[in-house]
Amino acid sequence: MRKRKTKTGKQSISEAAADFLFAELDADYQTWSKSYELPAFISNNLNKTKRLRLYQTEAVKRFIYLFEHERSAAAHWLFNMATGSGKTLVMAACVLYLYEQGYRNFLFLVNQTQIKDQAKKCLTEYKYSKYLFNPNGVKFCGRKVEVHTVERLQDASPYGINFLFFSTPLLYNRLNKKSENALALDDFIADTDKDKNKRGLTSLRVIFS
Repeated sequence: MRKRKTKTGKQSISEAAADFLFAELDADYQTWSKSYELPAFISNNLNKTKRLRLYQTEAVKRFIYLFEHERSAAAHWLFNMATGSGKTLVMAACVLYLYEQGYRNFLFLVNQTQIKDQAKKCLTEYKYSKYLFNPNGVKFCGRKVEVHTVERLQDASPYGINFLFFSTPLLYNRLNKKSENALALDDFIADTDKDKNKRGLTSLRVIFS
């Protein structure tokens, strides 16, 4: 483990923590990470005023690494980040990456309606001052991609980024209310055909702590 010292000759707590975390990460990831740069379609499609910070870039890179090298682990990925550290921006970057991989539908699930409403504006309302995607439009291969809010998968665009926003009680009620074309538990169950088309729900979960 590397040891760095301050001018007083003592190692600071933050430096010691950084060394510890660095040592804990596996060597294969470190080797990959040094030569890997986030794809341009991520930075180009994020709001220019919301550039990823170094620790946010690291979080996104770790997700991409697991997605490409250990897919089962990426399916249950956890971002444990402090309040105000930019969790939703990290999620927006991951959504862009997953869209390029063929995924179209994303579930945003929180325990409070207020947080749900705030996230909805940040992710889908391009005129909102805190909008996270490029307000001039999200583009892949020169083609504009619409960012939508949908209530049912039947309304999802096969070419757009489709968000379903729910609080936990609302999702519970929706799943237990029987109606035609309503959101159902089957939408969350792995299915070979759904995986091929990647039209089912992709759930990105963030723990607020």
